[in-house]
Amino acid sequence: MIWHSTNTDEVLTKLEVSKDLGLSSGIAITRLEKYGKNTIKNVEKPSFKKQFFAQLKDKYVYILFVITIITSVACFINDREYYSPFLIIFIVVLNALISAYQMYKSQAALSRLRGIAAPMATVIRDGNERQISAEELVPGDIVILRAGDVIPADARLIETTNFSCNECVLTGSDVPVNKNADSILEDIC
Repeated sequence: MIWHSTNTDEVLTKLEVSKDLGLSSGIAITRLEKYGKNTIKNVEKPSFKKQFFAQLKDKYVYILFVITIITSVACFINDREYYSPFLIIFIVVLNALISAYQMYKSQAALSRLRGIAAPMATVIRDGNERQISAEELVPGDIVILRAGDVIPADARLIETTNFSCNECVLTGSDVPVNKNADSILEDIC
């Protein structure tokens, strides 16, 4: 069902939820088991070794390896010292090690930040307002949004009063967009 093109009463009926009482704790637990947590699946982080080898798969690195081979052949033919090819290889490997290390550390920091900044949501369950982790939101939860709150999930507005939100993460524009629960949008699919 496309919720943005359905009126609020029909949405509440389809989701079997009361606007005033919200979901019961039992139904919320059942839906959490059925649909899973409200999270974006984490993509497996590549290991340091994979990140290192990924740094070596650049066209400029290939060019430097070709130059190294040409320089080695020239040094061999002319009986010169071989330090130039080794210096090029050393610099390429050192650059790959430093880049892989920085990427590995930044991904680890990002993972820690995700854990620290886990958003909370205010919902109505069993007729009472309750703070829960946004991960525990399920279809049919009545989420209460107040000024400054981060919207914790995809949602259908059912009641608004002078509501606007900043959609810069989605659109790039930092101009707040007015929202109205009574709006029923056309299905364009």
